[in-house]
Amino acid sequence: VETVFITEAGISFDARIDTGAESSSIHAKDISVLDAGQISFVLSNQTGEKRLIHAVVDSVVRVRNAEGSSLRYKVALTVRRHGQEKTVLFTLKERSDMRYRVLLGRNWLRGDYIVDVDRKPSE
Repeated sequence: VETVFITEAGISFDARIDTGAESSSIHAKDISVLDAGQISFVLSNQTGEKRLIHAVVDSVVRVRNAEGSSLRYKVALTVRRHGQEKTVLFTLKERSDMRYRVLLGRNWLRGDYIVDVDRKPSE
């Protein structure tokens, strides 16, 4: 678990690192498709801070999970962690029933991080 800052929203999120997920996912509500490949949505973190975001839709993907599969929009967002920024694609999903509003998948880890599964959180 890491605290990260989503630059486009100007707010921080507690994020879970998920090595089993190919791409990252973020809690989004009130998703509206605008014209010319644009989308608007509301991001809200665990403390209730909310921001309306406008972004370009990169793609629409089918995501499989325990509940089946669903279509999700994918947008580029910039994640800041410990002073370093990286722009990655996020799928948008209503995650209010989940403990973490942000999952950082392998697309965020790739090229910059190595996960040590034996390391304890306090190390």
